[in-house]
Amino acid sequence: MLTRILWLSGLETGFNRLGSVDTMRRYVYLHGSPDSVQMGKPGSIGCVRMRNPDIIELFDLVPPYTRVNIGEYRTQTGDWTGLSDRARPIRHQVFVHEQGVPREMEWDEFDPVSRHALALDAEGHAIGTGRLLPDGHIGRMAVLPEWRAKGVGAALLRYLMEAARSSGMNRLALNAQTHAAPFYARFGFTPAGTEFIEAGIRHITMTQNLPV
Repeated sequence: MLTRILWLSGLETGFNRLGSVDTMRRYVYLHGSPDSVQMGKPGSIGCVRMRNPDIIELFDLVPPYTRVNIGEYRTQTGDWTGLSDRARPIRHQVFVHEQGVPREMEWDEFDPVSRHALALDAEGHAIGTGRLLPDGHIGRMAVLPEWRAKGVGAALLRYLMEAARSSGMNRLALNAQTHAAPFYARFGFTPAGTEFIEAGIRHITMTQNLPV
């Protein structure tokens, strides 16, 4: 470990921040490496290795508390006009094909007025999506099967939550499928009300107040 380190802190309170796999307490860094180390091949035991000139340059450019996403994917937001061609097939596969949601229920009047998030793999292929309604309701969270349990859903949710904060929203709500309620709880959402059935699937409403 040479030249510089950028010490990382997790974003998920109770999990990788002040939780069982706390990123900072496990000393996870972006750091320089000896010139003899071969890059481009697996070799890290948890950190992100970089060539010394690269980490020195990056160190001088990045201020404290900069958000860092580490993964084989990236996220972006946009409107339905710009993202529908890539978001629609994901939602059709997950909700209509896998879960049996009727087509007429999946496509509604809220898509054109919502802010949409899209996750893309390294080649630019869409792998996940979600939306934020003008009233602060998050929904239509969907990730392709081969990309589940890899942090894609978490990245999309954080992106939508950040979009809500940037828009001045102070309260978020979502209708979580009951099996996914623990996932949303990790991000500060709490149940509000009792379970209900929607499209033949058990749901529960969850809410969160955003800091002013």
